[in-house]
Amino acid sequence: MRRHGDGNEAKPGPVALPRAVLVAPPGAGKSSFVPLHLLQAPWAQQGRIILLEPRRLATRALARRMAQLLGEQVGQTVGYTMRLEKNYSAATRILVMTEGSFTRLILDNPELPGICAVLFDEFHERSLEADFGLALALDVADSLRPDLRILVMSATLDSASIAALLLPGGGAAPVIEARGRNFPVEIIYHPRGQGARGANSRAERVEEAVACACCTWLAGAEGSILAFLPGQAEIKRTQALLEDWLPGIQPGRQRVPAEGPAHSETAAGEAVIIAPLYGGLSAEEQERAIKPVTRPAGRQKRGRATDWGDNIAPAAIIAAAPETRITRKIVLATAIAESALTIEDVRIVIDSGLARLPVFDPVSGMTRLQTQRVSLASAAQRAGRAGRVQAGLAVRLWHEEQNKALPAFTPPEILAADLRNLLLDCADFGIINLRDLRFASPPPAAACRQARQNLQDLGALDKTGQITPLGRALRQLNLPVNHAHMLLSAAQLGRRQAERAAALALVLTEAGLGGAGSDLDNRLENFARDKSARATKARNLAKNLAEKACRLAALLPLPPMSVIKRGDSKNLMSAGEILAATWWERVARRQKDENPRKIGERHRAKPAEYLMANGRGAFIDETSPLFGQPWLVCLELSGSLAKARIRAAAAVSELWLRQHLADKISDETYTVFDEESRALRRFRQCKLGAIMLESVPLPPPQGALADAGWLQAVRQFGLAILPWDKTAENLRARLAFLHGHFGAPWPDVGDQALLGRLEDWLLPHLRGQAQFAAGDSSVLSRALSGLLTYDLRKQAEKLAPSHFTVPTGSNIALCYRQGAAVLSVRVQELFGLRQHPAVAGGKVPLTLELLSPAGRVLQITADIAGFWAGSWQDVAASQRGRYPKHFWPQNPETAAPTGKAKSSKPKSS
Repeated sequence: MRRHGDGNEAKPGPVALPRAVLVAPPGAGKSSFVPLHLLQAPWAQQGRIILLEPRRLATRALARRMAQLLGEQVGQTVGYTMRLEKNYSAATRILVMTEGSFTRLILDNPELPGICAVLFDEFHERSLEADFGLALALDVADSLRPDLRILVMSATLDSASIAALLLPGGGAAPVIEARGRNFPVEIIYHPRGQGARGANSRAERVEEAVACACCTWLAGAEGSILAFLPGQAEIKRTQALLEDWLPGIQPGRQRVPAEGPAHSETAAGEAVIIAPLYGGLSAEEQERAIKPVTRPAGRQKRGRATDWGDNIAPAAIIAAAPETRITRKIVLATAIAESALTIEDVRIVIDSGLARLPVFDPVSGMTRLQTQRVSLASAAQRAGRAGRVQAGLAVRLWHEEQNKALPAFTPPEILAADLRNLLLDCADFGIINLRDLRFASPPPAAACRQARQNLQDLGALDKTGQITPLGRALRQLNLPVNHAHMLLSAAQLGRRQAERAAALALVLTEAGLGGAGSDLDNRLENFARDKSARATKARNLAKNLAEKACRLAALLPLPPMSVIKRGDSKNLMSAGEILAATWWERVARRQKDENPRKIGERHRAKPAEYLMANGRGAFIDETSPLFGQPWLVCLELSGSLAKARIRAAAAVSELWLRQHLADKISDETYTVFDEESRALRRFRQCKLGAIMLESVPLPPPQGALADAGWLQAVRQFGLAILPWDKTAENLRARLAFLHGHFGAPWPDVGDQALLGRLEDWLLPHLRGQAQFAAGDSSVLSRALSGLLTYDLRKQAEKLAPSHFTVPTGSNIALCYRQGAAVLSVRVQELFGLRQHPAVAGGKVPLTLELLSPAGRVLQITADIAGFWAGSWQDVAASQRGRYPKHFWPQNPETAAPTGKAKSSKPKSS
């Protein structure tokens, strides 16, 4: 299919098969022209065509675009629907809806009456709802609706795998490739840190790089700019930089002409609008960002910038009257503008190469936002925004070589998402085993097991995986599982508490509702005061949800996780109290600052650090209104698992937590090992998960309690905490030597073996004390000897003696290590020794470390006769001058041994 420049559209042939894949580049018209063309098909006369979009902004924009092409108003032939907003009628034949709305539709009415086709647009984004919706649609088409048309569309898609998915039994659906009308997009690579304003190399922040690039290309190329940043915070910081760098920017986001030349000006008399675009904005604010700007006559032509940095050459101005105002726009967007959206003025794309994606941590049960590199497919989508209407350019703020490290496609959300709602929906749909559905990417088995266990613990599923009455009640509220459970728990206390919880649930699930601050109580207040149409609809929805929750709660027993006392129903609960009742493991306590600022030290922003009940660390910025609160309930996090930034939370009091989470607070007595004093200590500790509420020291443990404490401490910290003396260490080494050479019945005294038999060898020799007595150094020797019978002890002295008597008569300790018995001795004490000594019944020769008079190793040998006959002469020659007072005979085999310096030569034998 192609779009021609004269406005006439080349029509594709009729769709012969009920399922297909359409691959077409950005701007080809697949999102708007394909649904309109399919309206003409005979099969489309009997039902609606459903077009699914991943985002609400695209849903509204596409419905409006198609209605304009038909010369109609939205709500006639073309309409749309999403949560909190809908505009369609009985005459609507093309219904654009969000993917989540379709999932709900097909789950509630699987036969899809009155629907003839489902079109999955921008499927490359692979949201959880899109994958689930396609799996459900295929299941319905295979069993109930073989006539249902399914079309999967994208500009960047693994078309072969999706085509194989659409048809069961090893077949493949047809793949339609359309070029459309392509406008060239020049790709320019300019890594962060090159030519930035005062920045160098990698130190340049992403907002600085994007703002600098915007200034450069605003002056160096024609058209508006679409800049992609990872999130709302970066957008706001970039906007602040642009308002500072571009002369004449007023607080209302519009830069008016400056009264003289300025080095960032693109032209005299020009106005620039800075338009943020992200999910948390209202529909009106989003529409302003994508709305075309007015372009009066006398349009200017501009050259290209040739340099980066502070010295930006002013653009060449041709054929423009001084008083002409040409408005341009800088749209600062998240991935919301990545696909299915045309901003007609955009000719320049600035791509930071970053995106913020949700990642679910099954251990903590929390979903956090993580900043990641974009995929090649996403980068191509972003670049394509510059060539939707005419030729453009895309500036990528990374090295071209880095493309090799980028993934081909964005990982499907289903691989790192919370699957509880999906499992609950499937259970209500009659699907217990998810393998019965054809997913483009099957959900991970471990994540499924964790989600199922969580739902069973909640009481939403029974042991067989069947949905329970509580599970059906949760589903009917059309909220994430925990949010729905929070609402049902609050509904047990009456309508007012339910309305409060419903409002909080919407603030948490509807981006931007009540603002974007970190304090959820503030956001609730903002939501209550907001007079916008969206807020009004949301408040009505909250009332309806509260009413439904009260009806459902009346038919159910008290939900298992509800810890709210009925006596509190008269007092309206705070956001933190409502949240803590459901998400107790997300309660966080502020940690003491171990490095307080010194007197006179320059003030600097320092985040407050928190420990959550689930064991995770988190911090909140000093600029947050919650900064300094001792207790928080954290609902939204971003960053790493070990230490995440708190994005949304609510304060709660310790008194309330102690009163209402008593069943979650452990009150136990602990015996711990104090490494500093090397003794056992005893405490009474109250803990909420990983958070220590109170720790009271108790008298040291005695008797069996102390002995059990020592065994636990040794298992935790290892054998090194025991009072090993040289005798015990030597005995252990000898036993290890014997076990290594002879095996059983000699005991294994390695770390793992001893740790596994503490009750056998150590416990009988403990004396019920919290600390080993200072004078009792033989306890470990006795304990190890207890592993041997009387006969084995006698054999040990023969096979692995602790000492060896050398020719001088000295009794020198042997060192057993790595399967060898080592004797370190001055070489003069071995004179006259002709036969090499051995242990283990003559099986293992001693390893002799022959020492100089100063105790330095001269030679290591296991063949003393060979040493005397061989290298001794060289050793003796090198040592005579260094130690002239010691004897270095020519023939050590016949020399008399000595342990002293010579006063006269000893007599030879």
